[in-house]
Amino acid sequence: MSPSHFANLIHAETVKLFSRTTARLGLVLLVVLGALPPLILFAVRLGAWWWTGSLDAEWMPGQSVREAFSMPAADSMVWALRARNFFVVKAFLVMLGAQIFAGEYQAHTLREDLLRPIPRWSVLGAKWLAMCTWIAVTAIFAWAVATALGLALFWDMGGDWQQPILGYFSAIMADAGFAALVLLISVLSRSVPFTIAGVLLFAIMDYALDWILWLAKLAPNLPVTYAKEVGRVAEVAYPWMPFSAFGVWRGYEAMTPWAWQGFVSLLVIGLGSLVLSWALFRRMDVP
Repeated sequence: MSPSHFANLIHAETVKLFSRTTARLGLVLLVVLGALPPLILFAVRLGAWWWTGSLDAEWMPGQSVREAFSMPAADSMVWALRARNFFVVKAFLVMLGAQIFAGEYQAHTLREDLLRPIPRWSVLGAKWLAMCTWIAVTAIFAWAVATALGLALFWDMGGDWQQPILGYFSAIMADAGFAALVLLISVLSRSVPFTIAGVLLFAIMDYALDWILWLAKLAPNLPVTYAKEVGRVAEVAYPWMPFSAFGVWRGYEAMTPWAWQGFVSLLVIGLGSLVLSWALFRRMDVP
């Protein structure tokens, strides 16, 4: 397959994905979530100004209304990123991943893609890249709206701009890896409900593992035999786990510095999921 043919296939899959109600609803919702933090704080600021009669009136000891209810554009980006990654993006990725493979398999429309003389890996690759395009577009839109509103409403260029921007790039990478995992589960199950259930089961197990390792890291504080060894193992394993891989975007925060292990784990999960998906799909009978 030539690069131009693959590019056309990606374009077709992207257009098809963005025509889905789920994708459009997700885009709108994520833009709204990006706009909410500065809008809410600006509304509170207006209320405080109405209550005190002046933006420079003292609201708290040593702090005026203007200072207490101001949001730099950099902080707007941060809050939009947090709102975006609070299960919202992943929920839409699960639905989209289930629809673009398992849904088409059940509706017998996937066979139409295979009637053309193209390799099967290109079909899966185009679907995954279409999901990555949706991820990037929603992230850019949320960032742009949050930043523009932060500047327009508060005229404040303060704050750290570099780390939140790195957080957005890392979030796109993490979501792309998660999309590959969802696609793998969709190929395995070939059913929309089972895809959603499979991802939910994985999320529950991942969340439980997060808590188990977090508690294990506290073991050295307990008067128990081998407690230090357990804590050391948990400390080493923690940044390699899936929850750390999909949460690499949190590195912009001072309390959770960037960890290279999470990026390596994300790469392994993403590439491994795509390779396994292709290995299963190339032997699959598509009715």
